[in-house]
Amino acid sequence: AEGGLLPAELIKAKYYSGSGEGNTASLRIDYRFKAPDGQIVDKRQSLSRFDFYAKTVPPAGSTILVLYVDKELFEAL
Repeated sequence: AEGGLLPAELIKAKYYSGSGEGNTASLRIDYRFKAPDGQIVDKRQSLSRFDFYAKTVPPAGSTILVLYVDKELFEAL
């Protein structure tokens, strides 16, 4: 109820296909956004994603969304 969506800039994205049995594909992203208090936040996050392939990873400079609750709790979507 107290969270909100904020725009963020994708700085870098790298796709990992996973290897071996049971190892799932993932996407590591670096992104930057401006928090409601005006602070610029740089963050790296890993996501287990099944709807991306190496050819469909968004390019640097793309806009993504961040679910922001406070300066300690936020996550790229």
